[in-house]
Amino acid sequence: MLQFVFRDYKYRFWPSCISYAALIFLYLWNFYVYMMILWRLDFVKYSIGMLPMMLGLALSRMYPNQLQKQMFLCPMSLCDRKKYLFTAYAVRVFSAGILYFVGSLTALAAGRIAVWEFAEVSVLVVFFLLGVNMHHALFGLRMVRREGEKDFWLSIIYAILCLFVQLTACIAMMYFAYTGFDGQRQHADPAVMSGLTGMNVLLNIAICIICYKPVIVYGTDYESCYLTGQKLQKETGRNTQ
Repeated sequence: MLQFVFRDYKYRFWPSCISYAALIFLYLWNFYVYMMILWRLDFVKYSIGMLPMMLGLALSRMYPNQLQKQMFLCPMSLCDRKKYLFTAYAVRVFSAGILYFVGSLTALAAGRIAVWEFAEVSVLVVFFLLGVNMHHALFGLRMVRREGEKDFWLSIIYAILCLFVQLTACIAMMYFAYTGFDGQRQHADPAVMSGLTGMNVLLNIAICIICYKPVIVYGTDYESCYLTGQKLQKETGRNTQ
């Protein structure tokens, strides 16, 4: 199954990059480059956490939790379809996680971050990746507005949680990497950093609990994956993913 996921992701990589190029650029500019310049953030500290989280966010949109159309034509059991979703989810989380641990362990070995800072940011990044990859296009609010009351509260709660997850993660990394305008600040306050990390962890746990079953149902159902989305795209002229 792992080989099948890799082959599928390789086939879809460039089309997905082209489709999300503008969004990826906006995120990189606004939440990475611009924030680092505006607040004079430490390049190493901000990069080791922010870049893996942005990669995880990008992968969750490029490869949402659903099977490709041709897979519904294959004689796959529901168990195999679920296994594909679990494997694809693990690949996305693991890919961004590798980037984080390579960068953070290198920074730790070089003395750029303390051990407690490594632990805090590790928890923040890992739970962010777990939560953000619980994504399916049908959780979008505009889908609910077109489809009536179906899953209305699920989409409302998911949208609010996603917003706060991204905000708290960004604020936590900015606080972690902030050097002060005089450039003298060396370390973040452990209590504040733990509070921001804990808040983000709880939000991501809530996303995983709330979205787990809907992701399995929608991700393995052809109508939920494509027919409903195609109907909305035809009526609105907008991509649902």
